Amino acid sequence: MTRDIFLCTVAFVLGVVKTAFSKLNDCKVVSGEAFVLWKDDFGSKSVPGKQLALTQALGLIIDIEKSLKTEEPEDEDEDDLDDDEEYGTGRY
Repeated sequence: MTRDIFLCTVAFVLGVVKTAFSKLNDCKVVSGEAFVLWKDDFGSKSVPGKQLALTQALGLIIDIEKSLKTEEPEDEDEDDLDDDEEYGTGRY
């Protein structure tokens, strides 16, 4: 019985950081870019608890990083120029 309670407590604690990070991102309290910058900030590795938090939330941060890369818009100026040239409406 005590072992089961311990395992439930450990599982709960391990999921808290990831859940908190996810909620902060979903509610736009902390941007995805901020999580990625925090992950890559090598100067703050000596901050107590960062390594544990990073270990617990790394999968979430990697997913956020991937979604940020897919959301980056392409250079619209090039597309506009191609359309103008195609239809002969470009400026001379």
